[in-house]
Parts: sequence; C-alpha cells; structure tokens
Amino acid sequence: MPLDELQRIEIAIELDKGVSYEELVRKFSASASELKDIENLLLKKDVPPKNKFHRKKKSETDRGLILKKLMSGELPEKISEHFEVSLKVLKRWAKEEGIPWDKSWSDLTATEKKEIQALREEGESWEEIARAYQLHLDGEELIPQLPYQTLTPAEVGLLMEIFTTTPNISISGACQLASQAGIELNHKAVASYKRRWSRFHRAS
Repeated sequence: MPLDELQRIEIAIELDKGVSYEELVRKFSASASELKDIENLLLKKDVPPKNKFHRKKKSETDRGLILKKLMSGELPEKISEHFEVSLKVLKRWAKEEGIPWDKSWSDLTATEKKEIQALREEGESWEEIARAYQLHLDGEELIPQLPYQTLTPAEVGLLMEIFTTTPNISISGACQLASQAGIELNHKAVASYKRRWSRFHRAS
C-alpha cells in the first residue's frame, strides 16, 4: 500500500535523525525506492534556495564515491561541502555501511570545547586530543583559532621580548608596554600567548 502524506513526513523526520533504511522498512513497511524518493526530497531541502537549481541529483555513483572517501578517512565536512550532502545524511550512510564516524566540533559540549582549546593552548598534540575526544585526525583545521593564533609575527616577537625580560608582568602590563611601542594588543590574545609561552618556558 502506498505511503500516505503523514507517513512520508514521519519517515522524513526519522531519516533526518539518521535512522537506517532497515529500521524504516520494518517500521513503515515501505520499499527502498520509496525511502530513496523521500531522501532525495530531504537532500534538496538541505541546499540553500539560490543553489537549488544548480545542484545535481545525487546518484548511486555519487553515493558510492562518497562512501569510498569516508572509508579512506577523508574529512566528512569536506565531503559534505564538495558533494552538497548534509553531515546528517553522511553520518547515516556511514552507519548503514558500518564505517566508523568521528565526532565533529559541533557535536561537542561547551565543556568539551573549552577543555580541547585549553589543551591546544598548552601545546598538547592534536593526535592525542583527537583520540581522547573521538575526533577526526584531520579535523583541527575546522576548529576555531586560539586567541594567540590571531597575533602577527611582529606582535609575537614583541611579546616574546616582554615576557623574556619581565616574566612576571601582568597581562595589562604587557599590553601597556606594547602600546608604548606603538602596538595595540587584544587582552585575550596576550593572555592566551602568555599561557602558552609560560608552559614552554617551564619545559625548557
């Protein structure tokens, strides 16, 4: 029996949540072709209106290529952008094929994000962080910059000189000295740099 409109809506919601084809076939007695039709409608809705008419319909060949890229360990966010397929859909496809799925930055809690940024600031290797938080090994490039990473080479050079000559100087004091040298610095960036500088200074 063909699916009614309510069932199609319910299936669309389940697909968007990442429920597998097998579960939906059992639950709604739907055929694979019906599920694919609904999924195609979802894919079209994922695309901004201005790009909708320029988007190619995803074929089985596309899906096969996407799955190969996921299996090879390519960053899902890049695959999502290149093929214009949402991460939710990619995650469901990976689940259906038994492909491991790493967390993305958006999956983390605010506490986890804060912990990760603190570890990065302290100089912890990304490989260790990624393993500990089940993140993709190539995912660091998608994570927001640390405050000190916004500093220019000239600003870093000045701060190195300030903290080397006066290691106990306050953040405000460092900013004031920089200002006297004609460079206005962001307090958060200076504090971030000092924490990192202090760690490596203690280790040396």
